[in-house]
Amino acid sequence: MTFERTIKEYQEKIDRDIAALTQEISSRSLRNPISHIVRAGGKRIRPLITMLACEAAGGKARDAIHAAVAVELLHTFTLVHDDIMDNAALRRGLQTVHTKWDANVAILAGDTIAALALESLARTRSPRSRQIEEYFAEAFVEVCDGQAMDKDLEAGTTADRKKYFTMIEKKTAAMISTSAAIGGAIGSTDIRCVNALSRFGKLLGIAFQIRDDALDIVADKKKFGKEMGSDIREGKKTYLLVTAAAAARKPEHKALIKKYLFQKGLQGADIKKMAALYIHTGTTAHAEQEIHELTAKALEELDILPKSDAQKHLRFIAAMLTERTF
Repeated sequence: MTFERTIKEYQEKIDRDIAALTQEISSRSLRNPISHIVRAGGKRIRPLITMLACEAAGGKARDAIHAAVAVELLHTFTLVHDDIMDNAALRRGLQTVHTKWDANVAILAGDTIAALALESLARTRSPRSRQIEEYFAEAFVEVCDGQAMDKDLEAGTTADRKKYFTMIEKKTAAMISTSAAIGGAIGSTDIRCVNALSRFGKLLGIAFQIRDDALDIVADKKKFGKEMGSDIREGKKTYLLVTAAAAARKPEHKALIKKYLFQKGLQGADIKKMAALYIHTGTTAHAEQEIHELTAKALEELDILPKSDAQKHLRFIAAMLTERTF
């Protein structure tokens, strides 16, 4: 099948299974906010990677559907709780759960979504169920650890590149890496394939986060789902910030970065000045180069897999994630 047809078919299956799980919740006061966030859109990238990785490793995509849904629900859980901690008003262009309802509802909804993820994962039938559960549990811990590191970095007054990369490996890359590894483990007994898919996901996840950081100063609000410069406003330690801090030479640039760090973000005209600084210091160009190199390394990991439509589709997914403009 073509890439577009395959992706549409898998997305529809993922959405149906998520909707069915959501309908198991009897309380409308809980079901409605959960339905709001799970139906808010998104391309279902992580579960698609799980299903395609399973197929690329030699298995059948349908055997990975429950694990794929679990991965997507775990990701959704992190979004709900992250939005509370970041006090974000929008998610995918819609009101966040804690904004539309309140923080208590959002916490309960997030917890329930995590429980539904575990329920879905338990439905996966595989001789390697124990290994799959370990991958999932490790990712659960890693993504929470990564969020804690993100908040620690946000509260700090330094722009540490090493800490930034450790944080995104946990917060973003671990979930994409695990999505691919779980699919590989369902589809193959060859640990080399599983490890290659895991590395593919990790490298792709890092590139994806750098792209996400870079989009903060160029993306359209309607397409990106959040205000331009919101990372600058919130004092986030992004790839752009840590790279610009190391590259800044002009006194006015250093002064602006210092203001960013010690005021925990910028407001008004300073946001535009910071965006201009990223361009003038070559930071945006460095981001593009790093994204390109990471993506190339990720694609090399797929060479261990037999040539197939699924392998080709994983390559398309990588391009879609790292070349996107929103």
